[in-house]
Amino acid sequence: MRHRNSIVAITALAAFGVAAPALAQQPSTSPTAQIQTQASRNYSDEQLRAFVAASTEVQPLTESLAAATPSARTAVTAQIGAALERHNISAAAYNDIATRAQADSALAARINTLRQAGEAHPADHATPPASPQ
Repeated sequence: MRHRNSIVAITALAAFGVAAPALAQQPSTSPTAQIQTQASRNYSDEQLRAFVAASTEVQPLTESLAAATPSARTAVTAQIGAALERHNISAAAYNDIATRAQADSALAARINTLRQAGEAHPADHATPPASPQ
């Protein structure tokens, strides 16, 4: 039941646009920004890479939720859970990173850098070709 509640939480956040972090925020030098910068360091690059990879699958799914029927929402929720599992990130961690990235420009910048690095090297993330028979 805990897994289902996590997926429901991510679905609810996604429905309100929280799943896609606002990555174009400008840095600030206020004390709050310094605290946020420290918080952004709490995530390893590995965790953020998992978030970025999962978000490429999760974002289109969450966008489809608004017009989905209840049965379609159930199917989409299962697909979101499977995407998170494939990328080794929990729904709680995914939601936390997405939420923090909206308020923490340093974290958003790290995510954006990792996202751009992934786009620059798509072969690193591609499925290897099938071997000839």
